[in-house]
Amino acid sequence: MRKVVVCTRTDFFDDWAQIEKELNRSFKTSIVLRPFQLNKALFSAKSSEEADYYGAQGVCFFHKSIAVRLDRWSEEVFSKDAVIASNGGWISICDLPFNLWKDRVFEWIGSKCGGLIEVDRRTIYFGNLFEARLKVRGYGNGFLPAKLHVQFDEISVVVRLKALSKPVGRWEVHRQ
Repeated sequence: MRKVVVCTRTDFFDDWAQIEKELNRSFKTSIVLRPFQLNKALFSAKSSEEADYYGAQGVCFFHKSIAVRLDRWSEEVFSKDAVIASNGGWISICDLPFNLWKDRVFEWIGSKCGGLIEVDRRTIYFGNLFEARLKVRGYGNGFLPAKLHVQFDEISVVVRLKALSKPVGRWEVHRQ
């Protein structure tokens, strides 16, 4: 793993093939990206030194508003920032204890997803106890966090987020 580099795309709608083409053009080499998460792909450098060089580049900007972050492989890079594909819209919150189904908690979760727009009626009236449903703004890059660490009234829990609205094209985001 000493020669592995992690490429993190900042926008869900940037195509991995286009990112690969831009990396190869920019670094005048032949990189093959292997996606392993929604926003992350790996590639192998020819040497450990070359992996250090790519990792030191940090954020790279390319044509067509493409931006990626390059990091040398590490367990930390692999496990941090898990995301789901979402431009906002309806999301499901799983594993949130019922005693935390409160406006303040929903507002906080919404703030971590670009802002809260609405709480589903089934959530307000406990009509669906499998999940809480929120409509959020999103960030416009096609990603939301996959997990959040919620702390409230001496209760600490990690909740999972699932996108219920499908991500749509970059400029077609509906935020009512």
